[in-house]
Amino acid sequence: PNQVTLESDDSYSRALILLTALEETFDDPKEFVEFVAENATAMTTFGILPLEEMQSVTEAVKAKKIRSTVSVAGQMSRAQKIAAYRLAATNNDSDYKNYIKFRDMMRKFREKIFTKYGSRAKVIARKELNNAGQKAKAMSPNGHNQMSDRIQKAIDKGLEINDEKKQIYHLIEQDNNQQEKMSDKKMNNILIYLTFLTLFSTLWDCASLLDSVLPYEAVVGNAINGYRIVTYIFIAVTAVIIFINRKRKKQ
Repeated sequence: PNQVTLESDDSYSRALILLTALEETFDDPKEFVEFVAENATAMTTFGILPLEEMQSVTEAVKAKKIRSTVSVAGQMSRAQKIAAYRLAATNNDSDYKNYIKFRDMMRKFREKIFTKYGSRAKVIARKELNNAGQKAKAMSPNGHNQMSDRIQKAIDKGLEINDEKKQIYHLIEQDNNQQEKMSDKKMNNILIYLTFLTLFSTLWDCASLLDSVLPYEAVVGNAINGYRIVTYIFIAVTAVIIFINRKRKKQ
């Protein structure tokens, strides 16, 4: 929807967008938490993040990292998690069935949300980061500092316009390929129909010609049996020809 925007007073969402983008530029989650703590005063002073939201958002991010560390999943390697999933599946575990059910449900609704709001959300996220980046440049005389560089890195990493172009071109190429396949399939179906029509027409002409030369009633005692025998012979010959041609193609 083109009318989707953030509310003017939705400072929490703006803070969350910025901090999430910054988080993606760090390899170590602990470094991100330290970075936010060190720059909290400057971020609120220069209006990069509102003071009333700074504490609640950073605490939420920090709590997320703590929960991840102390939870069972947070203490397991990826290989160990995969092994646990496979064990649960092998044992037909009811918890695993529920996990698969609700995971698939979550993915389904997530895809619907991203499909509906993804393009507009990217525009909004880029706008919020650009605004934050302009404010961050005021933190130093030359406009370059750790905060502005991080914000620019977040923009370059996840919100480049070139990525959108590549995605659009990829979707167009996929659509063209799909249309081409559908067109080829339709043409092949028409050719198959015409081939069978031609075969039946040829079969009828051959059977009629043979009946005029050697009347079936005189040879086999019944015209229907005569046409039936000719049909069987024609089908057998056609099958042999098709078999030989396929064998040659394989060689």
